[in-house]
Amino acid sequence: MKNRRKAHGLYNGPLNGFGQAISMLQFILRRIVKALLWFAAGSVLVVLVLRWVPPPGTALMVERKVESWVDGEPIDLQRDWEPWDRISDNLKIAVIAGEDQKFAEHWGFDVDAIQAAILHNDRGG
Repeated sequence: MKNRRKAHGLYNGPLNGFGQAISMLQFILRRIVKALLWFAAGSVLVVLVLRWVPPPGTALMVERKVESWVDGEPIDLQRDWEPWDRISDNLKIAVIAGEDQKFAEHWGFDVDAIQAAILHNDRGG
């Protein structure tokens, strides 16, 4: 019997069509898992950096800048970040309420609102 060995996760040696398909599927799945792990690690890194470093801009700022280019009237974005402790408590509450009224009642995902949205979309809404 011939010596069969693995190289880079792919099976070297004579295989039937089914064996080749399984080998290729394993290779693709490993690549997908690695890509997802790198993406997750990168996301965590960005969140950690943004914990201490102010973001260079917001999605709305980017949208406005692109719109200005499309309209042929470029604009300059100006922003001044204010420290959290210099913002009024009332404004903090208003911003949070405007984004998510149940912010203080969940851990990042409003499961009830997600379920309601799924039902709404299933009904064609």
